[in-house]
Amino acid sequence: MIDLKRCIAVLVTVLLAFSLTACSAQSLKLQQLPEATAAPTAAPAPTAAPTAAPAPASAPTEAAETGNSVMELGNHVVVNVVNNLEVFTAPDGTEQTILNFAYENARVFVEGREAASAAINAVLGVGDELYYSGEGEHSGMNGLLEMATDNYARAKDTGEDLALEFSSSRSVTVGRSDDRVLSLVYSVRGFDGGVSALMYDRAYTFDTESGKQLTLVELSADGEALRSFLIKTLKQQAEANAAAITLADDADTQLDALLREGNWSLTGSGIDIFANADEIETANGGIIHFVIPYESLASYIDSKWLPVGRGGSGEIRLSQQEDVAAGSVEYFDRLLVDEDGQHLCLMVDGVVYDLELWRVAYAGAFYPSHLLWHGSYLQNAALQLDTLIPDGIPSLMVRYKDADGNQVSRLISQSGEDGSLLLIDPDEFQTVG
Repeated sequence: MIDLKRCIAVLVTVLLAFSLTACSAQSLKLQQLPEATAAPTAAPAPTAAPTAAPAPASAPTEAAETGNSVMELGNHVVVNVVNNLEVFTAPDGTEQTILNFAYENARVFVEGREAASAAINAVLGVGDELYYSGEGEHSGMNGLLEMATDNYARAKDTGEDLALEFSSSRSVTVGRSDDRVLSLVYSVRGFDGGVSALMYDRAYTFDTESGKQLTLVELSADGEALRSFLIKTLKQQAEANAAAITLADDADTQLDALLREGNWSLTGSGIDIFANADEIETANGGIIHFVIPYESLASYIDSKWLPVGRGGSGEIRLSQQEDVAAGSVEYFDRLLVDEDGQHLCLMVDGVVYDLELWRVAYAGAFYPSHLLWHGSYLQNAALQLDTLIPDGIPSLMVRYKDADGNQVSRLISQSGEDGSLLLIDPDEFQTVG
């Protein structure tokens, strides 16, 4: 399966406007940044450590018949994400914005595996520093600021009609998280006046038992056989979509180049291999994602990297903290979304998987803009939320998957009539009156 992802300027602008969680308007002053280190100090774990679940994922019990039956699902994996935006204005004292530099930093907690958590966070910390200070074609914050400053001075001196506002935004999504594997994908999108392509994805895939960052070779006992199979399959997918994709004359070499670290991840359904923007010619431009299902990979990768079977069912509901009787529910974690927000409990009855909290933007439909929290699963427990619920259009969305991988999305809202908390299907939002 191939997914073509395009960078839509209007949507990027809308989503960037919602990046103000840690926004600081700054005057023009270049900062001296430290060089990236091999092992930066690990960020702290989430605010509250989840309660232990004793059984390893390598020996899951059979799927429960009812949602409230307790299943042994292995160690929880939690991803906390901090959203940041630095805004820089022109040096002449005007209010003209010349650079929006947004970035999301993820920190991971693997239940019962402190060393693994620290190892994962050390790798992610290096990636954070490289995005901020610059790597490859990406100039980093200082480099973009210099370019934006020069661009503004040129427009002012010559009167040329130049786009004055540069931007770079890095967001993170969780491709897969379970007792065996964690895959995070960082997407960078931006504008630097057309000097370079600010559109690429970078992936990090970890063994959640050891915290080691995985390479393709480590997925298989026969790395060469796996590599040959992947190239063959990528070529087949591209040729099946010849109307949208044009391969080079030496297609094998072109596709082999995609099998590099940072350009693949493991998902819930298979391996996702992607090209950088303009690396492969397409009809519509953008980044191509090739997804090869686990069913096809089973003969080529070690079974320990295949997803653990999921079972059971569950539902979510939302309550005011004060309405939850003491001792009636196990609190898994607490998330501070907004200062002075309402104290809420997101309750899970039964079991749900890949539970996430997102900030959302509205532009005719709801678009997830920033991931705030991800948990590999939640079972008969509650996530405490301190958050504001705006009047009118909701700004937060809860998403989770059932055992079959079907995704459910619900907006967090509140009735204007009686103040009751609401979880609304985004597709039905306009009918709620």
